[in-house]
Amino acid sequence: MNQARLQELDGLRGVAVTAVLLYHYLYQFDAKYGHDFEIPELISLGKTGVHLFFMISGYVIFWTISRRSHPLDFVFSRFSRLYPAYWVAVLFTFTWVALVGPEDRAVDVFTLLANITMLHEYLGFRHVDGVYWTLSVELHFYLLAMIALI
Repeated sequence: MNQARLQELDGLRGVAVTAVLLYHYLYQFDAKYGHDFEIPELISLGKTGVHLFFMISGYVIFWTISRRSHPLDFVFSRFSRLYPAYWVAVLFTFTWVALVGPEDRAVDVFTLLANITMLHEYLGFRHVDGVYWTLSVELHFYLLAMIALI
């Protein structure tokens, strides 16, 4: 067994992420825009995947921080883990919506730039895509966890 990670928790995270993706791209999309096929009601339970993911994060965060020799190491590891993938996702979503739609989801370039910071909610800008709301919560959580260990 890898002592640095608990593979079972990584598997549970995978289940949580899959549940959330299915919920948003099948159940929620169907509720807003409709699909040409029937969505099983079971998919609606996917919204609980966010809760599962946060519970797992709460369980492992102090372990993760304690393995860092300096608080800035933790900040760098979280930044390098979250921001690059987030930037790609935000740019992809912005471009897709601008070119293909749906039009009611489009935002301007200033909103895009605010989103790139991941602090856009504090600046009064809407999300490029609402499914990214959890990242603000995650940043809060990391900050609070770091303060608790200092």
